[in-house]
This record gives sequence, C-alpha cells and structure tokens, in this order.
Amino acid sequence: MKKKDSLRWQNFIIRSLLMLFVIAFLSLGIFAQTKKEWVQIGERIERDVLVKVIESDVNRT
Repeated sequence: MKKKDSLRWQNFIIRSLLMLFVIAFLSLGIFAQTKKEWVQIGERIERDVLVKVIESDVNRT
C-alpha cells in the first residue's frame, strides 16, 4: 500500500510540473505575440509623428 501511495504522489508531482511548464511556455508565447504587436504599434506612431514633423517643416518654408 505504501509503495502505491508513493508512486501516486510521484505521478501527481510529475504531472503538476509538466502542466506548469506547459502553462509557462504558452504564456511566454502569448506575451511574445503581444509584445510584437506593441512594437508594431509603437513603430506606426513614430512614423506618423515623423511624417507630421516633416510636413510642418515643409509648411514653414
């Protein structure tokens, strides 16, 4: 009986660790995707600001 219980605990711990690793990798993938999107949004904003600055410089001259 004791050997069975220890095997159950070992299986439980192994499964729990595997699930934690899976959740961690999935969350890292989601974080990387959102970070990529935020970088693209930032680049778009920078581009828009540069275009407006250049247009205002052209309009001044």
